[in-house]
Amino acid sequence: MSWKGLLFRIFLCIGLFATCLYSYLDTQNMLTSLRIQIPELAAQVRRIQEENGQLRYQIESRENPARLMEIARQNEFAHLKYPNCDEVLTLHEASPFPEKSGIKPTESRIKSKLAFVRK
Repeated sequence: MSWKGLLFRIFLCIGLFATCLYSYLDTQNMLTSLRIQIPELAAQVRRIQEENGQLRYQIESRENPARLMEIARQNEFAHLKYPNCDEVLTLHEASPFPEKSGIKPTESRIKSKLAFVRK
């Protein structure tokens, strides 16, 4: 075996070891940066959840029937009235898959009612 071949093999092993070491360190750096981001993202999720809770509370307080009745009694909403029976249109929602539900297409089953007021 010649010295050149042995020297080449040693440098090849050192280069392969250096490449593996670099890959390992790069992976560790990436994991460390992700671990640093986790608390920041968790805090952001908590903030968003708190904001969602506040928004849900605001929606519930604005849709509160007592508040809506109070608003209806105000002078600026005095022009609003309940619609007459002839002013209400009712649409019947049919099943999107009548053949699967056992309903013939000619039959109509009421799933929900939607009311619209004519002007």
